[in-house]
Amino acid sequence: MECQVEELRQQLEKQTLVNQELQNHNKDLERRLQETEKLLQELQSHYHDLDFPDQRISNEGGLVVRKSRVAVMAPEPIPEDQQEIIKTKVKKTVSETSLIIKAIQKNDFLSRLDDEQITMMVELLVAIDFKPGNDVIKEGTEGDSMYIVAAGELLVSQADCNLRTLTCGDVFGELAILYNCKRTATVKAKTVVRLWFMERQMYRTIMTNKSKKKREQLMGFLKTSRTLKALNDSQLSKIIDSMEEVKYQNNDVIVREGAEGNTFYIILKGEVKVTKKLNGQEKQIRKMGKGEHFGELALIREILRTATCTAVGPVTCFSIDKEVFEETIPIEHLELHDDISSKVLEEPDAPEKTSPSSYLRLKDLIPVLYQEGRYQGEPVTLGVGGFGRVELVCV
Repeated sequence: MECQVEELRQQLEKQTLVNQELQNHNKDLERRLQETEKLLQELQSHYHDLDFPDQRISNEGGLVVRKSRVAVMAPEPIPEDQQEIIKTKVKKTVSETSLIIKAIQKNDFLSRLDDEQITMMVELLVAIDFKPGNDVIKEGTEGDSMYIVAAGELLVSQADCNLRTLTCGDVFGELAILYNCKRTATVKAKTVVRLWFMERQMYRTIMTNKSKKKREQLMGFLKTSRTLKALNDSQLSKIIDSMEEVKYQNNDVIVREGAEGNTFYIILKGEVKVTKKLNGQEKQIRKMGKGEHFGELALIREILRTATCTAVGPVTCFSIDKEVFEETIPIEHLELHDDISSKVLEEPDAPEKTSPSSYLRLKDLIPVLYQEGRYQGEPVTLGVGGFGRVELVCV
């Protein structure tokens, strides 16, 4: 009896040691995953700036560009006829679609995709079947595909040591769609198995297609800015290259009235509420949505924020700081405007103009003053041009 207890104790200690090693290995893999994902995003933004022999690649993906023609890795070329690949969709039932979406959402890496990318991935995943005993991936071999288990069971092993069992809804092999890497474990079918799989090339097609669309959107949004309207496409592209994506939750304050401003924002998704203190009370001026922008004056002069901008629900913006902007675009190419204050909506209870004789006189206008900061007590300045200073007033 004592021998059996001792044997069990030794087995338990051995298993505990193996588990600890696996935990450490998983932490290392997670760290590598984060690093490689960041690297991939950066490389995707470089596709149009990299030299690929005997290829014609037209991609303008990515938002953070550091000029360099030295590739850290050599990714496969994105097929020239990208639209033809995008059209290669596999029909799936409602239950199959639901299973895939749930698998993506619970995976640490794939859950970072947005709704459009997830939809495209669901449409482009291809089914493949394996018989019991077949290897899906083999430890030490090169991998270029990821898999989602649709049905059946698979055994994961490493160095002939069984690690775990994969079942319906599990994802594996996702590192392979990021970069060339050797498989760190063997995955073998225990039963008849059906998998949904995607190759690295197709995944990159999804990512670059999305990035290109996003870039085109940003270009269109920037062209509506009165401050930036004098810039050409090349200059606007430089701004886009330097912009970063930022996300806000409901009621997050993006900019606060009276605070020093140094960032310009474009709303890519969601709604932003603009409020201002008038006569001691916080009043809503307007709401802004997709494609609208604010804070451009902060790029070209030291100015306090003239209004507070708050997220209404989840909001995604692209932003650029003054310091980065100044390195990109000469200030003499810009015109001074403030799109928030210049688009103040008429108050809901404002009196209706009933006749041509109803008008405002200069003495009826009350200057709006900064409430705090170094300019406290001074009139809010919207801009300075050839005809003098433009100040914000209320009735």
